[in-house]
Amino acid sequence: MENSIINNQDRRTSERHPIRLPCQIICNGVQVKATLVDISEEGLGFVTALPFLYEGRKVELIFNNGRVGDNDEPLRLQIEIKNQASDSFAERFGARLKEIPQGYMNYFKRLFNAECKSTFRRAFNHHALAALVPVKS
Repeated sequence: MENSIINNQDRRTSERHPIRLPCQIICNGVQVKATLVDISEEGLGFVTALPFLYEGRKVELIFNNGRVGDNDEPLRLQIEIKNQASDSFAERFGARLKEIPQGYMNYFKRLFNAECKSTFRRAFNHHALAALVPVKS
């Protein structure tokens, strides 16, 4: 498995960034929960328990882009499965975006632009810290 990970990294044209974000996979009309584990400008990785995905399969991945508002729709991405790895809990899939919507690129740049990244981290750290601090009654 280690060799396949190295080979996959060699084929990529853009850096993958780790992330943990809930999403849904739709395949043949079946929608299941999944978790994005990394993203790049051209592809992504996710884990799911969906049993009938395989290399070359084309599916839809949906996730909320983190914006709040009445008109903000979740991002819907058409992806092609490029590789797969198993562990005892779930399947990890690597996929390439079939087309790259502008909404996805805006989301990606917002997260990984150096200036925005520090703002995002400060907001995330503040939220995580608030969740850890008990509220006194």
